[in-house]
Amino acid sequence: MVMKRLRRWIEGGLPDREPIEVVQQQLLLALVDCEDTRAERLRHDIVRTTKPRELWVMRSSIFFCVANRRSETEAARRINALLPLFEGWIDPLLLEPIDQLGRPRMFKNSSNK
Repeated sequence: MVMKRLRRWIEGGLPDREPIEVVQQQLLLALVDCEDTRAERLRHDIVRTTKPRELWVMRSSIFFCVANRRSETEAARRINALLPLFEGWIDPLLLEPIDQLGRPRMFKNSSNK
């Protein structure tokens, strides 16, 4: 999956990017049922920033808000659903799904060695 995206990125240039407003809106939707003060601050930060990398970093805060409100499994599902929005904005090697603990899946078994 990663190699396919990387090859497409190298061969065809950058893929079409989602407008930053779409990325912001989807991040806000990921927090739809989070109502604490931390989530409110995060919503404010999402709306305020227009830099894709800053929005990318906010995924970890979204993960923790959703995990506290719902579950880690639901948080991982929501974060992974956001990955396509960042294509063309973020290095393709970073566009990896996470597990229910918030770790990239490619590192899932590294602790077992």
